[in-house]
Amino acid sequence: MSKTSTKPKVTKFLSIVPSGQEFHFFLAEGVNTNVSAKNLEEFANKLDGVKAQSVLFHYPRGDFQKWIKEVVGDNVLADRMCFIQRDLPGEDLRNEVLKILYTRIKELKAPDEEKSVGKSMTGEPKHTEGHSIEIIVGKVGEFMCPECGKTFKVKDEAEKHLHTVHLKHLRTEHKEFHGDDSEGQHLTQTEPKSNTLR
Repeated sequence: MSKTSTKPKVTKFLSIVPSGQEFHFFLAEGVNTNVSAKNLEEFANKLDGVKAQSVLFHYPRGDFQKWIKEVVGDNVLADRMCFIQRDLPGEDLRNEVLKILYTRIKELKAPDEEKSVGKSMTGEPKHTEGHSIEIIVGKVGEFMCPECGKTFKVKDEAEKHLHTVHLKHLRTEHKEFHGDDSEGQHLTQTEPKSNTLR
């Protein structure tokens, strides 16, 4: 089975959106800031500079999430953004949105690198190929899977879900690509311990 690159798909998320589908920042209904963004990186940069009032206007309405999902096409990022508390003060809300944006952009810029974020307690390399292996901690005592957005009350449960549902699939793909005899280059069928994630 030949290896299929994920690069064309993820680089699409960083591309310029079609003309007329740019994100336009408003302060309120009908009050345009004349600031717009035509791709994901520009969106993050412009979001960092607009008035906090604009963030408070758009986020509770789901405008950011809708544009990212329907125009940019990045469902993973849109789902992560939905996890932010809606009642945060303007600057805190901006910072939370930016943190998720910049993390996702960093992931998208290196989708084909087999990221080895250290080794687990079992010595396994963590081949994620653009997928996040970090559980996202919410401000309301919940823990979210970075791949599907499902939330858990206990971190161990979130980590177990991430490994068994998402990373197991990645290990299977890696085994198909490299074969059983690629010593040290594929993940074994043994599930990593939950404390391998920070």
